[in-house]
Amino acid sequence: MREGYGEFGLNVLNDECVTFVQSVLNEMAEAMLTCVSKNEGGATRRGNVPQHNNNRGGRRAQRRKLHRDLQKLYNKDRTKCAKMVLEGRWRHLGAPEQQVVVKEQLQDFWLNLFARLSEEDARPGRTLVEEQLWQLQLPIEVDEFKRVVTASNGSSAPGPDGWKLKDLRMFPEQFWVDLFNIWLYIGYLPKVFRMARTVLLPKVDRPEDPGQYRPITISSINIRVFHKILAARCVHWVPLHMAQRAFLPTDGLA
Repeated sequence: MREGYGEFGLNVLNDECVTFVQSVLNEMAEAMLTCVSKNEGGATRRGNVPQHNNNRGGRRAQRRKLHRDLQKLYNKDRTKCAKMVLEGRWRHLGAPEQQVVVKEQLQDFWLNLFARLSEEDARPGRTLVEEQLWQLQLPIEVDEFKRVVTASNGSSAPGPDGWKLKDLRMFPEQFWVDLFNIWLYIGYLPKVFRMARTVLLPKVDRPEDPGQYRPITISSINIRVFHKILAARCVHWVPLHMAQRAFLPTDGLA
């Protein structure tokens, strides 16, 4: 071995290569977001949606909107829909209600909860599988990508980058497979795709306390597809405990 290229020198060289690849991945991610925004042909993105007058057309338009809202609620939650109809509250469906819990209360409550350090779990862990599962680290294949994208909900809410499933499909399948394999090999995700947004959804019709909200965190659709591929591998190869909830196709998990 040439002098100066000992183990320490190789480690430094490897770290520099990884840092370079990470910077390239970050630049590529930013370029992808710009590409999608330009492809929209000037359409507004990231929640900046033009406002329309819902009262246009008079009572007939209002009745049609009420019918659509009621049908949407029926498809989403039949129990809640039936309760609103029986109680006569369906006529006010979609109408803005006075917010009992103000924004400052929500922010103070959840900020204190999220900023608090988690209690250390001193319980001993157990080894699920004795041997090394190399199957979890194999290169991702196109078929895996196709299965996840096909099963994904095209109308699911976008992350902070504004991407939806249709934006992901703008790029060839092989492009995503190659990119995911780079992420998997390097063990690094671009910064812009690591951002997520958290929204508070009310658990009841008229919440009166910050604790009556449920926090839902939404990440980029690209990361969700990538994680679903890895989660499918875990479910297939790793014998999970019956109490396991993460990495499983459970309600409330994307």
